[in-house]
Amino acid sequence: MSNTSWTPSEPSDVLFSEKTWLQGAILTGVGYGIVFTLFTQCLRALLLNINRENRKQRIFFLVYISILFILGTLFMAACAQMTQLSFVQYRNYPTGPSGYENDEFSIPVDELGNVSFVLTNWFADALLVWRCSVIYRGVGTSIWVPLLLPILVYLSELATGLLWLIQISTPASSPFQTSSASKINWTVPYFSIAVSLNVFVTLMIAARLWLYRYKITSVLGSSHGSHYIGVAAMVVESAAIYSTFALLFIIPFGVGSPIANTFLQVLSQVQIVAPLLIIYRVARGKGWTSNTSTAVMSAKTRSTTFSTSTRTANVRDLSNSFAKAGPNNYTSRAASVAKGRDIEMDAMDAATMRDSSGTVRPTDGESRIGEAV
Repeated sequence: MSNTSWTPSEPSDVLFSEKTWLQGAILTGVGYGIVFTLFTQCLRALLLNINRENRKQRIFFLVYISILFILGTLFMAACAQMTQLSFVQYRNYPTGPSGYENDEFSIPVDELGNVSFVLTNWFADALLVWRCSVIYRGVGTSIWVPLLLPILVYLSELATGLLWLIQISTPASSPFQTSSASKINWTVPYFSIAVSLNVFVTLMIAARLWLYRYKITSVLGSSHGSHYIGVAAMVVESAAIYSTFALLFIIPFGVGSPIANTFLQVLSQVQIVAPLLIIYRVARGKGWTSNTSTAVMSAKTRSTTFSTSTRTANVRDLSNSFAKAGPNNYTSRAASVAKGRDIEMDAMDAATMRDSSGTVRPTDGESRIGEAV
């Protein structure tokens, strides 16, 4: 049975701030559980199909997800210890637990969490820029043209992230203090650049996937390529999950709302979820690959219907012109392989074929063979 006399004699805004810190720590634990589950799933998917051809790539991904998981674990441990210090050991801090959380960013245990947070952010955004480079291969121009701005923004994120770590490592210089030892509060610049990078690259990737959807449906029909272009695929490939949670932190922080305390902690795990989901899709062969871009976005892609009885093929290009296809046509993808039925394929020239992965795709849309790179 509750009693109002048991409530601490603190202003309501202070109590609300304490709630946001505590709830953030709890939700961070939930996020860590999700990260652990995804980590084990990625580990299993990467180890199951490892072979000589993909060994280097798989080892790289294994090292990458292990680093992310270790950093997430370090932040979770630091968050739990900091919560214990503020709400138990130093409960009578002059401004309460929330004041302790706000002021003591420079103590060793919190520094461990801060460094882990920033390193995780750098690793996650590096993967996002890499995914953008994979998706934009074969655009008909130098890959550096679409990637120039994301790379410059990422370098700015590295610089401001380092400055933010230096700032909060200084005693009496918390990002939540209006008067700090640092002349510039790098919190807003750092997180704003990080959010801008994620939002911008998210829009780039989503636009590319929508264009891919238009191209592939116009050639093969709406039933093909659905696992690349579904809404869920776009969210995962573009890391829109992180962008959403980052905005949920930066907007309240910008207006001085304590709600930012909750999402700042949760963001540490959310930024790991997005790259793990991407790698899980890649490991299962469902992520966008460099071969996907070559096979579908190439201007020389044609839709070909081969007759199994006559061994001849009518080739229909994107302009609806028809020609006879000889026995030496290069093909990259079978849409239906059934006895006595026609086999529909994407026909490409020799240069495209050399870059193709040879993925066989039945009419049910499932990928039988193929390795994402």
